[in-house]
Amino acid sequence: MTEFHIDELPYNGELLKAVASCHSLTTIDNEICGDPLDLILFRKTGWVMEETQSDGDIDETARYDMLQPTVIHSPVAHFGGQPDCELAIMRQFTFSSSLQRMAVIVHNPAEESHQQHLYVKGAPEMIASLCDVDSIPIDYADVVNRYAQHGYRLIAVAKKEFRMNFVKTQRVKREAIECDLTMLGLIVMENRVKKQTLGVINQLNRFAKLFHFTFLSF
Repeated sequence: MTEFHIDELPYNGELLKAVASCHSLTTIDNEICGDPLDLILFRKTGWVMEETQSDGDIDETARYDMLQPTVIHSPVAHFGGQPDCELAIMRQFTFSSSLQRMAVIVHNPAEESHQQHLYVKGAPEMIASLCDVDSIPIDYADVVNRYAQHGYRLIAVAKKEFRMNFVKTQRVKREAIECDLTMLGLIVMENRVKKQTLGVINQLNRFAKLFHFTFLSF
């Protein structure tokens, strides 16, 4: 198990891709909106999110065959260059409190068309229960308990690769693919805010300073 700060994660590594893509953020008037913690984490990755606008001239059948409009890509290394990695978000399984997780199916346009990637994040115990046991470190439970006892908030992140065409990705039930995952790591969040100050927080940039993120990569 290796500890990283987010700016130390391997460039275009799987954990960074998961953090950049596994969220419910959207763009409204060119502004990224959504859960504050998801927004903070996404911004710290340095990745860029784009949503194409719907074309009213495209008929419904053609639109169904198109990829989902949300695309994220890694930072461009130099002016005029191309991003090293681009991911199209094919489908999103929103967070469920009963399931204790959320997930996304993404596709890298540089790969074969049926190659898909599933990224899942959620409660450490739940995500571990969905993972191949060989991908979970022996000391996983001890690490989770140690951080939890010190008041840290933890989110586990896992992945799965599979082959499926676009039509099937829109129909597959999440329980059919959220299994035999590979554990990627833990997001460890230290909440520096005092309870009595919660009511006066109203700006995201102030909110961001109240959290410290550490990533445990396996």
